[in-house]
Amino acid sequence: MNKLNEKALHARKARELALQLVYQAYARPDDEPEEIYNCFASDFASEAVDLDKARELFLGVCGNKDKFEEILLENLVGWRPERISMVDKAAIFIALYEIYSSENPVPVPVAIDECVEIAKRFGSDDSGRFVNGVLGNIIRNNKI
Repeated sequence: MNKLNEKALHARKARELALQLVYQAYARPDDEPEEIYNCFASDFASEAVDLDKARELFLGVCGNKDKFEEILLENLVGWRPERISMVDKAAIFIALYEIYSSENPVPVPVAIDECVEIAKRFGSDDSGRFVNGVLGNIIRNNKI
């Protein structure tokens, strides 16, 4: 496997782990993000995964959660907020963090494509289309 593919696979795995962490943060709202991360990371300590990148994404989403919630609500068309799954929301927030808030922003098409694929894997049959539509709407409206 060449270096570029290996790097992309590590980045995808970090996003998948971050999605799971964000999901846990929604499921355990009384727990601190660091506590959630430490508990989760201990399960992956022996695996060759980029836990540092997953941690950055997770803490970045947690630190911008209110802003991202507001942006999401402003860009929903034909959806009630309570209908959004936590998986879809987590995928959208990870993309928003990578595009707008990360110290090393990811190109918009890459961030959207990656989070759509992750939403398809962990979400419902409609997750990919939903995440793509919402992120596309946010980008078109430049709502950040």
